[in-house]
Amino acid sequence: APEASQLRRSADALRHLRKILLDAFAPQPPPERSRPQNPLNAVLIERRAPARRQFRDVARIERAVEAGCQRTTARGCHVRTVALEDVPYADQIQLLRATDLLVAVEGQALANMLYLPEDAAVALLVPPGFDEAAVDYADAAVLLGLGLETTLLYDAPARARFGTRESGLMEKGYWSNKTLVVDFESSVVEATVARALGKSFGGGFRMRS
Repeated sequence: APEASQLRRSADALRHLRKILLDAFAPQPPPERSRPQNPLNAVLIERRAPARRQFRDVARIERAVEAGCQRTTARGCHVRTVALEDVPYADQIQLLRATDLLVAVEGQALANMLYLPEDAAVALLVPPGFDEAAVDYADAAVLLGLGLETTLLYDAPARARFGTRESGLMEKGYWSNKTLVVDFESSVVEATVARALGKSFGGGFRMRS
């Protein structure tokens, strides 16, 4: 079908771009992945001030990610919280090449999913008002063959609370360049992580190369 052919061409183009970037910035072999008897490697992307969409309580989000892992696999997860702006680009690539689960709020940092292994999972946390912006990242994850889940399965009031004076505007779908403090419900993060890992390690739909 023409649609399937276009999807395949888009997937091939993304993989070709990944190869070009790896050859340029990280030509060394990828780091060793976690062994089957060890916890999965989970990376939670945090943003530093004055960036937008920072977690109000990152420790609670880490616990929710761990709980989501435990729901899906007996291996559990070793969760590492990383501010990518603190990490040299080549080191970012190597970190992500050994990552089994990437968890992040909708934003440009998700472009780094390009470097994830093809059996990795992505948990995309989407604040209210950013639904349409998240679609491009969700499409890219599918094209790359990643197991993807987003918080868009849940009603907006349950997804996040905002700690800014513009919160009322954001809940109506307006954009703001002000710093946003997001506070996702633990149960939402846990369920999103569990479903993402289920798609990667439980045989759910993914586009294969």
